[in-house]
Amino acid sequence: MNKENIFDAAVIGAGPAGLIAAHELKEKKIVVIEKGAPIPKRICPMIAECVGCNRCGEIEGIGGAGGWSDGKLCLGPVGILDQFIGDHYSDEVKIVNQIFRNTLGERYIEPNDCVDICQLQEGLTQEVTEVANLGTSAIRYAFQRLYETIKESGNSFISNDRIIQVYDDKKGIFVVKTRSGKEFHARNIIVTTGKCDFTVVPQLIEQYQLATIPVEQTLGFRLAVPNEELQKMKSIGNNPKLTLHLPNGDAVKTHCFTFGGEVMAYVCGNYFLVGGRADFQHPTDISTTNILYKFSSGDPKQRKETVHNVLANIKADHPKNVLYQDVLSFLDPRRQPEKTSIPPCRGGKLDNLLPYYPPHAVEAMREFLYNMERVYGMNLQKGAIFGPASEWINDAVATSMEMETPKRGLYIAGDGAGITQGIIAAAVTGYRAAHSIREKV
Repeated sequence: MNKENIFDAAVIGAGPAGLIAAHELKEKKIVVIEKGAPIPKRICPMIAECVGCNRCGEIEGIGGAGGWSDGKLCLGPVGILDQFIGDHYSDEVKIVNQIFRNTLGERYIEPNDCVDICQLQEGLTQEVTEVANLGTSAIRYAFQRLYETIKESGNSFISNDRIIQVYDDKKGIFVVKTRSGKEFHARNIIVTTGKCDFTVVPQLIEQYQLATIPVEQTLGFRLAVPNEELQKMKSIGNNPKLTLHLPNGDAVKTHCFTFGGEVMAYVCGNYFLVGGRADFQHPTDISTTNILYKFSSGDPKQRKETVHNVLANIKADHPKNVLYQDVLSFLDPRRQPEKTSIPPCRGGKLDNLLPYYPPHAVEAMREFLYNMERVYGMNLQKGAIFGPASEWINDAVATSMEMETPKRGLYIAGDGAGITQGIIAAAVTGYRAAHSIREKV
């Protein structure tokens, strides 16, 4: 094979990890392959129910799930497994954050959080970390500019094309084949396919017998209330985390708080999940946050099966919808779900989530809601919940701190590696992989 046809690296996936990796390697010869569309063409036609697009515009495409989020850049040691923080994580965060600051220019919003962690009562803590809360429009602009910068460097950027096979030719070169029939050859591969990848990373784990690390899966719903009900929570920080620590070692926590935002439904592999976002240029009168039960105790295999079974059962019964109901019917099983003043999200269907969730998780999430009501002065009667919600779905891939697997030249980074959740943490792992390759090439 002509060496001129061999790339220094192929980056699979153009979410935060993939874009930052490609940005750091743009002076090398690289190709970026993304199964979704460029940002201007990322649309979701769903109204009453999912129409079954061949890719989910909500989370797939340039920018990944981060491109349709509310653009939170969490600058503290959050959203990454503890064993992958390392000694230089804070410095890496500053470097990656500076890339976003430079890309956005005047659109960048400096963090204004008062970093703090405190115990509100026995077993109940509140943590505030530093967050640059950019909003949907700004983060989309940042990812679009990174995409354009990579293309302008003269490198290849392929969109709307899925990976069907990755293998090595036994001569130190990886071969990447796509659904459209394209074939690429590269000395290194960086796989950054996102948390909803149920194909590429699992295939590589099996193909190269890669070890995995059990993670603590989460399961829950997204709470939505009028803005005034969580004004106190917003006054504390851009993304305060309230956590209820349970006697069995599990926990219930808030995740991804948005003020003036919306609930969104999206396809995640085999499942249909909910999340949230907010755009300061187009604010709403609704605040939302995930309420997640974190499975930390017990057998890792069993707790993973519990989460996946719940998600699979809801999808089987409601293949084209997520579910929503009033908070009071969640708190009191004798009540039938009712509509509230909170509008349903696209793809939302009025129905009962209670029968699907483990009883002990339901009881803990009820206790958590009462604590939210007390801590933030929230009126539960005005709220609605949407589900299912889940993070940390799959186990993590065991890699080096540079995200390289035991298969030399194969890097797996970001949310798809099961190592991170969130834009900055994922981007840091892409940065690490890129600089490891730069030292070799």
